[in-house]
Amino acid sequence: MSFWKQHQKLLMQQWDLRRRRIEREVAERRRDLVRRNLRQSSEWGIYEPYTDWYLEREVEAFVAAVDEVSNAGHFDIDDESLDDMDRLLAEMIDRRQQLAPAELLRDLSDHYARVKGAARVGLLEVQSLRRVERERGAAAPPLAPVRRKSRPASEAPPPSVAPAPAAVPAAAPAPETPQVPIDAHCLADHLRRLGHLIQRLPDPEEQAETLEELQFVAEEATAELERRKLRMVGAALERIKARIAAADPEAAAHAARLADPVRRWFEFG
Repeated sequence: MSFWKQHQKLLMQQWDLRRRRIEREVAERRRDLVRRNLRQSSEWGIYEPYTDWYLEREVEAFVAAVDEVSNAGHFDIDDESLDDMDRLLAEMIDRRQQLAPAELLRDLSDHYARVKGAARVGLLEVQSLRRVERERGAAAPPLAPVRRKSRPASEAPPPSVAPAPAAVPAAAPAPETPQVPIDAHCLADHLRRLGHLIQRLPDPEEQAETLEELQFVAEEATAELERRKLRMVGAALERIKARIAAADPEAAAHAARLADPVRRWFEFG
């Protein structure tokens, strides 16, 4: 049974709980505006359910629910389930779009496309994180035999075994430790932060294309090592950094700090 079919009821319950928190936040913010006699301000309209402010939080709430439920049992999120959940969010956004006043639809259409792209990226990040965790969990046992160097440490060989541990940690692990790029949690966090930077791109078409590039990188992170398109991943990350830098030079260094460890993740496997 797919992840979505098996956990749909629990996911919807967790999502509903988080949506109530959003409603409470909206109520508190509007009460504050009323206290300051700012009911007629532009900020009042931000909290309508069809705005990108509201939709972004609903999408984040759903992705957080998927992360929590899947993390509880380290469940694998299959591609079919990811498509079903992505479709659910897209339909929710379309229904909210129908609530928007006609005069605002033109201005909001680009925001709706951006939020849909962010929803897909968020789900892919959770899928990638779960798969990496499962792979690491399956790969963990083989690490034990590597440490069997301590087994020969019986009463006879101690003189020859003792120098080896002293030499190996000093020469091998010390240089390798800095080269370990990021773990699975950091990988997902870096991808998520890159997604936030991409959402700031002013051109909607360029923003959508760059989100697709990030989606490709996230998908490749879950592929088998021998099947990863490393050269294409590197090119995609370079394009992502270049577009962010072109739109906001001050964000260039931040984008590089996020993208470079992701690239090293692929290089080190």
